[in-house]
Amino acid sequence: MNRLERRILTALAMAATLLITACDWDSGSQENFNTSGGSANVNVSGFYQGVQGAPVVARTSNGAIANLVIQQSGNRVMVTDSRGSTYEGTLGAPNVLASNSTVPAGATVASYQIGFSGKDEVAAREIEFTGVLTIVSVTNIFADTDTRSVSTETTVNVNSEFPPLAPDTGTGTTTNTTTETGSTSETTSEFALEENNNQLQLRGTWIEIGGTTSSVRGIGPAAQGNVVTVN
Repeated sequence: MNRLERRILTALAMAATLLITACDWDSGSQENFNTSGGSANVNVSGFYQGVQGAPVVARTSNGAIANLVIQQSGNRVMVTDSRGSTYEGTLGAPNVLASNSTVPAGATVASYQIGFSGKDEVAAREIEFTGVLTIVSVTNIFADTDTRSVSTETTVNVNSEFPPLAPDTGTGTTTNTTTETGSTSETTSEFALEENNNQLQLRGTWIEIGGTTSSVRGIGPAAQGNVVTVN
């Protein structure tokens, strides 16, 4: 497989992963949620096992992979599979989803694109993984909120006619600039992620270069940290 074919395959895998994540995994509702300005200070390290006893990587050229261990440091991740092979990659910026003050049980709190690569020593193949890590609430998560008034300034251009300067110059317009001040309200909501109120879910596509392709579906621990939204 040449470099171009490899890039095309990876792009197709990412597109398939993003399509999968648009579907509901859990039975919980995602209603009343919308994307807002937000940030997340979260660690996703932990042990990821397959769903309902299934392996986390359904198949490789030499058997399935039972589980993965992810270690996060900043936006870098190191991944070790159940057979001892290790991989390195990156975690993307969070896509934060939140209401003003409550995340209902079963809803997505935030999601991250994740990718890593390395050699599966058992299958003897180089692999590339592209997927999504999702933080899902398992109980209602209530935010600490703070609403404050924020000053605003708006520049307004006003066009006005002026009289002729001379008999042959005619009339024209001039632009006067004014600044209007006001205020608006801004609500900051901070959601604390703890051991008993959320769970990490991993899914994506496991690509062997020159070998097989497999789906990945795993359940991890609770994310630790906090998510902040601004509305």
